[in-house]
Amino acid sequence: MESLILTLDPRFPGGVVTMQRAIVAAHRQMGLLPVLGFARMGGRDRWSPALREQQGEQPSISTGYLPTIEYLNYLLPAARLRRTLRRFPIIQVVSGVHSASLIPILAGRPFVSWVATPFVDEIVGRFAAEDSTLSIRVNHGLRALNQRLEKWTFRHPRFVFALSAYTARRLTAVAGLDAERMAVLRCPIDLTRFTPVGPSWLGRPKRYLLSVGRVDDPRKNAAALVRAYAPIAASFPDLDLVLVGKSQEPDNTVTRLVGSLGLSHRVYFTGHREESDLPAIYRGAEAFVMTSRQEGLGIAVMEAQASGLPVVVMRCGGSDELVEAHNEHDRDGWLVEQGDEEGVTQALRELASDVALRARLGVNARRRAEQEYSFELFTSRVGDVYRRAFPEAFAGERASFAG
Repeated sequence: MESLILTLDPRFPGGVVTMQRAIVAAHRQMGLLPVLGFARMGGRDRWSPALREQQGEQPSISTGYLPTIEYLNYLLPAARLRRTLRRFPIIQVVSGVHSASLIPILAGRPFVSWVATPFVDEIVGRFAAEDSTLSIRVNHGLRALNQRLEKWTFRHPRFVFALSAYTARRLTAVAGLDAERMAVLRCPIDLTRFTPVGPSWLGRPKRYLLSVGRVDDPRKNAAALVRAYAPIAASFPDLDLVLVGKSQEPDNTVTRLVGSLGLSHRVYFTGHREESDLPAIYRGAEAFVMTSRQEGLGIAVMEAQASGLPVVVMRCGGSDELVEAHNEHDRDGWLVEQGDEEGVTQALRELASDVALRARLGVNARRRAEQEYSFELFTSRVGDVYRRAFPEAFAGERASFAG
């Protein structure tokens, strides 16, 4: 049985594509044949309304994309895919904000959504960037209209997965989503790839702290991390900082800050790294630290925990619920108040000076990942909802079970 996953162009890295891959894997484990449906977002392809079907390892259907305001962006894909949607008994929307839901809504097809963040949280974070685009500025100015459209779209899915409990609370508060039609669904982690055991990163610094995320994205707030690290660099001359993630420009506020603090020889910018490189990079670190202003979840925190790393996280929404910082028996890291750079420094100082503490917290982090982040748990939760949301698609399965 075919299923359709309406989502972001898979050529663009980021959290939504990670969510997309998780749903694809779950559909395959459930015996479905997943097809990606998306609007092409790169170069001249964006402007072509042609409907393209591709076969191969991951079949897909794509069309053009005419950017307008966020919650009308998918009018063209909705028009082009309207008839195609009829062939799919199961339709899953996977998106950052809920705008891709316009496609099944206008086609009159039942669907389930998985959402990372409400529109207002996303647009406010993007608007704060120094290099915010015209589209972001327009959507920020029209955010009241976008929010009204967002509330309307949330009337239509049969069920909504929120990426975190934080996202669920925000969707209830700002989008008016009924709690009865919503449940938390975190991304799973491949616990066989992200593991404490295995080869470490070749060519790495001897000792290093690690952070993973877009370096010059203001929501990731890497500048706060650099400032918090500066006293650590002075106290521990053999402990460096590694920042993994792409930058829009090589010369940006974070790289300039590193230079002004005299830390150019202590802070490593690796740029974008392939996913195959990440397990070894995590594995070689002594701790993971994140100082984001806002996160729907924080997949990098989960990958670090699965890799057996203690974590230091500045409170930012979804990531807060990933860290056990109060129960000493199960503690796997620190939760520091938003903006408290001295608190981050103090936590890193404790970790840097205590090998036994790092080991104990790392064991707890791995245990938490095994209990809560597995693909098996993720697929089971998705399947349970699908059987309620798409009863027609699973009628044969129930009849076979009854027989």
